This record gives sequence, C-alpha cells and structure tokens, in this order.
Amino acid sequence: MRGPAVMHRPLFTCARLEDFVPRDRPVRPIQRMINEALIRLAARSNEIYADGGRSSIPPEELFGALLLMMLYWACRESMVVVQLHCNLLFRWCVGLSIDDAVWDYWSFSINRERLVYHAAVEMNNEGGSGDGRVTSGWC
Repeated sequence: MRGPAVMHRPLFTCARLEDFVPRDRPVRPIQRMINEALIRLAARSNEIYADGGRSSIPPEELFGALLLMMLYWACRESMVVVQLHCNLLFRWCVGLSIDDAVWDYWSFSINRERLVYHAAVEMNNEGGSGDGRVTSGWC
C-alpha cells in the first residue's frame, strides 16, 4: 500500500549550515585558507570603510562570494546572488546563515568594485603589482 505524500513544514528547525556541506567537498580546505587570510587582512580591510553611514557588505562575505565566482564559473554578480538565495553551499562559503538576508546584485557589484579598486590603488602605492611588475606608470 502506498503511503500518503504529506509535506511537513516545521515552524523551527535545529540544523547547522555546516551539516549540509559534505566533509569531502574540495571547497572546505580552500575556505579555511581564505578565513585565515581574512584574519590577517582584517585591519587593512577596515580602512576602506567609513565610520558612519549605511552599512555595506562585510569584506569577508565579499571575498567568499568572489571565491565562489572563480570556483563555480559564475560570470555575473547576479548569478552569485541567485545561488546565494537557493544554494546552501554558497551560503556556507560566504558566511551567511540560513536565515540571513542576501544582498541584491547591485549592492554586491558596487561593494566588489570598491574592494577591487582599493586593492589596485594600494598595490600601485606600494610601487608594484604584487608579482614584481611596476604599475606606477599605469595611473
């Protein structure tokens, strides 16, 4: 005899986002390395944000989203934002919980541009591109 297909939607659930990401996922060790790098860069990344005004996307979440863009060939910010709405692996990688609101793609694009621009200016001020080439003639 066939049982009934009843969908139970609990009001609350006790599950960690970590539990939905398989242990053997290749993104896990990459995420650990990114987190360690972000801890070292925290003071420098605070410099690009104003003390007042509207809060923006934290740099840790931006770096996580950029990592996803590279790893999963998402060529547009809108693709990443759509995946953040429906993909638990993407949420885990970025650092969003299941209940967190996802930013819109315009905010993501503007914040990403600010982060990349600041990194380019900083490398230029240091007199190189990070790989030994001089970039001071570019600006």
